[in-house]
Order: sequence, then C-alpha cells, then structure tokens
Amino acid sequence: AAETRPGGVVDVTTHFAVQRRIEKGWRLFFHLDAPSGGRRILDHEPVSGLMPVARWRPGQQIRDRFSITFPPGTPPGVYTLYEGVFHGAQRLPVKPAAQNDGRDRLRLLQITVRP
Repeated sequence: AAETRPGGVVDVTTHFAVQRRIEKGWRLFFHLDAPSGGRRILDHEPVSGLMPVARWRPGQQIRDRFSITFPPGTPPGVYTLYEGVFHGAQRLPVKPAAQNDGRDRLRLLQITVRP
C-alpha cells in the first residue's frame, strides 16, 4: 500500500520473471481505477520502452519503474493499480485466481490519496 496527497507522485516498480515467450502483438496494460469508478490508462512499454513484451525471453528478470502523478484536485480515496497483457480484445489469463479481478487484471497496488 502507498499513500499520497493531491499533487503528489507515487513511484512504482514492477518485476517480471519470464517463463515463456509471448507472441508478437501482445502488450502490457496498466489501469488505475478510482474509487468513483473512473479509470486512468497508464499503458507503457517496460523499461522506458526498451523491453516490449515481444523481446522477453525465458529466464529473464525484468524490472520496470514508472511514476503515477495525482494532479491537484484528485479526489481522496483508495485507488487500485492493475496490470495485464492484451492483444486487441484478448487478455492473457491471470493466475492464481486470488490475484485476478475477474477481468484478467492482476492487482498490483492500492494507493490511498489523503485530503
């Protein structure tokens, strides 16, 4: 869990342990869901664009860092960061089921925005 205030920034680090190759065309997505039901799309290519999913090889360990800015005026509450892998309308399944939000998104982090 992380905390911030409106106008703040939360730094996020994700780690990927590659078990198998993923076919070309698949990409990561990142969603930040607001308590009000809104969503920010934070999609990006990992490692500042240097490691798209198509370049991943079995046995690799990939660390991706990015920042989430909460602009002034961001409503307080608990925001949830999700990630997954998609190709068009398809998503790769998220396992184990306890980590799947039911829409093949992995829950990564909850961020509390304080007033």
